[in-house]
Amino acid sequence: MQVNFQCSIEDISDMLLITFENDHHLKSTVETLEKEVAKGNQSMIGLSRVLERSPVYIRSAAKRSSNLVVKGQRIEMVGATG
Repeated sequence: MQVNFQCSIEDISDMLLITFENDHHLKSTVETLEKEVAKGNQSMIGLSRVLERSPVYIRSAAKRSSNLVVKGQRIEMVGATG
């Protein structure tokens, strides 16, 4: 397999961290993310500020959740309309 893309070392580090993190260690981050989204904080930048993590980390964590869906620069609860 060959992949060709550009990103910072920090971004690839965040992606690899989330990829290999087990669900138990990621649980508190995902729960906080779900609570924030349920309260209406759906923007990637807003969530990044609250959790003090990069947008790449937030996006990757949201994709690991069965209750969240990533839509561009927003994260929504599964089944939410808007």
